[in-house]
Amino acid sequence: QQSDHGPFHSAGIPFVYLGVEDHADYHKPTDTADKIDAGFLGGVAAFVLDALAEPALIDSHEIFITASAGVTLFPDDSDEIDTLLRDSDTAMSVTKARGRNGVQFYTPAMNQVLMTRMRTEQELRRAIARQEFELYFQPKVACDSGAIVGVEALIRWRHPERGLVSPAEFIPVAEETGLI
Repeated sequence: QQSDHGPFHSAGIPFVYLGVEDHADYHKPTDTADKIDAGFLGGVAAFVLDALAEPALIDSHEIFITASAGVTLFPDDSDEIDTLLRDSDTAMSVTKARGRNGVQFYTPAMNQVLMTRMRTEQELRRAIARQEFELYFQPKVACDSGAIVGVEALIRWRHPERGLVSPAEFIPVAEETGLI
């Protein structure tokens, strides 16, 4: 299957590490001695990333594998498995947005970042339909002669409520979503 990163399928695979020896006798942690240490989990994730960094040889082709990981901690982040999985997926999305092949621990602020990104994407789609973009041409001038040697096309978004939106805010979202 062809993806935007080559001919191989990429998928998010939930990975859960349970730090208990006997699941039948599992009890909710009562003190810090019972908790899985964040540093330990970071070390496990780094170990996995390092192991995957080595190229695999398949039919005389070197294949490079990368992984993006999102980590949540029980019970610090939540005591509900669905919430932990959702939040670890949020952290993984942040890892991917930062360039992939890394590890990110979940923080509640990540939800706000993702909500802002989703809102920007929705507003971008409406802006295209409403033709809220303006095109500007900026001359390129030769320093030695002062002659105009070309032009640079610049897109600007005139939001009906916020005014001009910084390209730094909307261009990355437009690129990630395939809008440009």
